[in-house]
Amino acid sequence: MMADNINVTDIHLGKTVKLSYGVFGEVDIGKFDNQLIAAYKISTNFPICSSTFGSLEHDNIIKLYGISNKCFLMEYTGFESLHSFLHEQCQGTYKLKNALNWMREAALGLEYIYLRHPQLTFLKLCPQLIYFGTKFSYSGFKSVKIAILPDKLIDHKKAANYFSPEEFYGEKNAMGQSDVFSIGIIIWEVLARKQLFHHTNYTYTEIVEAVLRGERPSMDEITIKIDSQLKSLMRNCWNTNPDERPTIQMVISTLSGILEKEECLDQLIPEYLGLYVDMDIIDMGKKIGEDCFSVSQRATWLNMEKTITKLKFSTDQWTPTLSFKMKLNKNIRINSAFLVNLYGYSLGKEGIYLISDYSDDGSLHDYVHGGGRSKFSVNNLIKLMLDAAEAICFLNTRRNIRHTFHTYILTPHNMILFNNFKRLKIRDNFFNVDARSFLNFAKTTYDLVYIAPEVFETEIFTDASEVYNFGIILYEVFARKKPYYNLYPIEKDDLRYHIALGIRVLMPDIEELKLQYIENLIRKCLHPHEHKRPKHGILVLDLQSQLLLSTDNSTMMKPYGFVHYSDINFMESIGRGSFGIVYRADWLKNDVAVKKIKIIEAENKDTALKAFEKEVNQLSLTNHENIVKLYGSCSHENFAYLVMDYAECGSLYNYLHGDEQKEYTMARALDWMIQCVQGIQHLHSMTPKPMLHRDLKTQNLLLTDNNRILKIADFGTATDLRTLMTSAIGTVAYMAPEVLSGEKYTEKCDIYSFGIVLWEVMARRKPFHHLKNQRNETIMFCASKGNRPPLDDLMPNCNELKTLIENCWHHNPENRPAAKNISLDTVPCFYSLIKRTA
Repeated sequence: MMADNINVTDIHLGKTVKLSYGVFGEVDIGKFDNQLIAAYKISTNFPICSSTFGSLEHDNIIKLYGISNKCFLMEYTGFESLHSFLHEQCQGTYKLKNALNWMREAALGLEYIYLRHPQLTFLKLCPQLIYFGTKFSYSGFKSVKIAILPDKLIDHKKAANYFSPEEFYGEKNAMGQSDVFSIGIIIWEVLARKQLFHHTNYTYTEIVEAVLRGERPSMDEITIKIDSQLKSLMRNCWNTNPDERPTIQMVISTLSGILEKEECLDQLIPEYLGLYVDMDIIDMGKKIGEDCFSVSQRATWLNMEKTITKLKFSTDQWTPTLSFKMKLNKNIRINSAFLVNLYGYSLGKEGIYLISDYSDDGSLHDYVHGGGRSKFSVNNLIKLMLDAAEAICFLNTRRNIRHTFHTYILTPHNMILFNNFKRLKIRDNFFNVDARSFLNFAKTTYDLVYIAPEVFETEIFTDASEVYNFGIILYEVFARKKPYYNLYPIEKDDLRYHIALGIRVLMPDIEELKLQYIENLIRKCLHPHEHKRPKHGILVLDLQSQLLLSTDNSTMMKPYGFVHYSDINFMESIGRGSFGIVYRADWLKNDVAVKKIKIIEAENKDTALKAFEKEVNQLSLTNHENIVKLYGSCSHENFAYLVMDYAECGSLYNYLHGDEQKEYTMARALDWMIQCVQGIQHLHSMTPKPMLHRDLKTQNLLLTDNNRILKIADFGTATDLRTLMTSAIGTVAYMAPEVLSGEKYTEKCDIYSFGIVLWEVMARRKPFHHLKNQRNETIMFCASKGNRPPLDDLMPNCNELKTLIENCWHHNPENRPAAKNISLDTVPCFYSLIKRTA
């Protein structure tokens, strides 16, 4: 039986190991009563019903011993978890019958719990909590054991892939139907050797939304032959309706029946199978790039756009050996913000293909040398090269880690841009190519321009040669010219000779830009003595400091120069509002939104236009993640033009009320609103005077980065635009009562508007939809009398949320909170879908 309190002197702790990293974390292994135990640390005030958990006695459940010295003590099996065996470095090959038997035994453990302790609340069933009881052989593990621990021991986000839809609503079926859902997912996982949503980079909120809207694993990813009965079992287990799922006894019975058939049960599920993607389920598209190592194509895989990169090395040289798979697996699991995400490999007729994230923005090479405008933002180029420097630093730290390898050869071709050309990531093809092989493999002169002079002699890549490599790219980006263009055409051997003689890229191309710090950094990187080149970390610090200087230095504040109408290439109309027409446009090689505003003919037009441009100049200084960047303005004929960041996902209004039936969770809605508050806080805290928005509404809240990032647009311009525009401004449903009555606009008016927006997002209805008469005059009258949108429309019905909304739209401005005092942290988060209402 389990002891409530064990004397710490009776326990002999030894080494610290990691069991199921991310679930248990670090666990001390020790001895108690001559048995190996695992001691998992818990918080001081953690409530545990010792007798209930200690009474669990079953061959397929890990034994729990008691609590001692703030430790939760449990049986230590000595073998890895199912998760580790499937996906980490200790992988092994197993048979179909092994996989099905493991699932049957896990189900037997659950059945025992439900029959004896139906109300027991324990951790989510997932492969991290299923352990092997004996060493593996093809005859199978004699048993698997599941860890049944209190559900508060881990962050449930770690096991989001295995939660049933009803669990996100805070419900769990006492008879185990929620865990039956998990078993269905895990059965698919052991057969496909892949994790749910492995082909995405979903956040936790996006996983919740995907599960709630019915996204399930694809049977096409199971490469072995399985019969229809097994497929039906999985699909029935992960049915959205708990009542239509099989019972745990039915799962056991079905698995036992399949195991008795002995047909196809000896099929092998090889190690690292999870890395492999069948070419038959990839829809190849057009070619998007090519460099020394590879050719890249756009493709669709599991309904998501990806980049498929074919390695140019011969098939014989690059067969997917065990070593290759181990290294690839290690690199995939890095999941770095500095690297393009890699998902696996495929085999085609011509060799190996790597699968990675796709970006419409293309490569740095396309950005610098492609068609389009002739000017760039200095600040944006510095930010991109800072990303590159940080990526190089990260790669450098990984090279000495076992099973990882990253190329030393960096070119603008394998630097990929994301987030509307604002982020740069390195697409590393994971070649273990030494300098000698590369120099022999290089096909063109352009392949050699990034190589440091000493490498031609030593045939060894070093950290210093990589810094030289970075310096060449830095030159190429700012000069917008290919290195050694002045020597072309030239043979490879002749170029090597010139570089060995000390000939470098033409620095006058940089000098004429009058960017002394960039010029100095390039010269340092290209120093002939490798030991005098800066270290990787210095590159990052140098670029970071220059970025700060460029933000504070007025001469660098407008790196594009003034906006000239001739620099704007209008592409398409994307919206129309009270201010005018909004176009998507190309401006100075950037994807931007341009707002076209009709200027009225009036005596004071020139004065008003100057005041407007002054206001825009001040707004262009605003730099915040949740505020749309405004670059500047210009006028042409009878129109004024605002040039700002383009938000590729459209407005929050369109997301809520547009033609697409998009669903979202309360968690995502809260995240949007937190970002909105952060943007308002920034505007209201600006000096020398607060910046007021004056027209806050969902039409002016824009979404980017796959709808993850919210940005406030159209802020602060209402005052001066009032004298320039032929149409009225604002939307009465969002206007504070005092504004409607002609009183002075203050920060508290923005807070009122935020309260309306918060209600709209959480109710998913248009403000004042309940009024039969939707005329502006009717809405103005109702708002002035204290009427507001109905709080009963909120989904879900949450008192904390109601209180916050009521405070924000309070009739008395003095009673509304300041932006800095608005906190959404006190609002409980429910993972229910907020669906479109009629």
